Amino acid sequence: MKGLESMNLDDSLTEALAADEDAAEEAQRDGALQANEARMQASFSQVLRVKGRAMTDALMTIAGTRQRSGRLWLMFLATSIVIVLLLVQVYYRHRELNLGYALSAAIADREALLEDNRKLRIELRILSSRERLAPLAMRQLGMVTLKPEQILFVTKPRRDADTPTPRGTRRQDGLDNVKLIVED
Repeated sequence: MKGLESMNLDDSLTEALAADEDAAEEAQRDGALQANEARMQASFSQVLRVKGRAMTDALMTIAGTRQRSGRLWLMFLATSIVIVLLLVQVYYRHRELNLGYALSAAIADREALLEDNRKLRIELRILSSRERLAPLAMRQLGMVTLKPEQILFVTKPRRDADTPTPRGTRRQDGLDNVKLIVED
């Protein structure tokens, strides 16, 4: 029995050694797996970091583009406002220039009209002078100078303050204020 026992012991030892080896291999495999897992985790985190940086860079680029786009719109708006203001200024300068030309033309017209008026006044004085009209009236119209007895004087009638003039007593021909000078 002893032989059997020793054989059993050897087998048990062999089995224990095999189990230890299996455990060692398994531990080694586990260690390798853990190492592999750690390597994979490290590489995954590195990939995530790289991808994250790429994603962050992409987002920053988009955000930067939006910021630049906003700045571009702001610059476009400011430039548009400046251009509109310049166009308004050009319009008013053009209008001012045209009004200046119109004013110059109106002043020239006024000066010409004033000169015409001055000439016409001189001509009126010359044409209406007594020295010119008297011979013309005698020659062309047959008029003569009046004698003092041919002159009629128109006077305002004297009225008493106490006696009111009745309405409707005026002459129809309008000669109620004329005093006839009768020759003696």
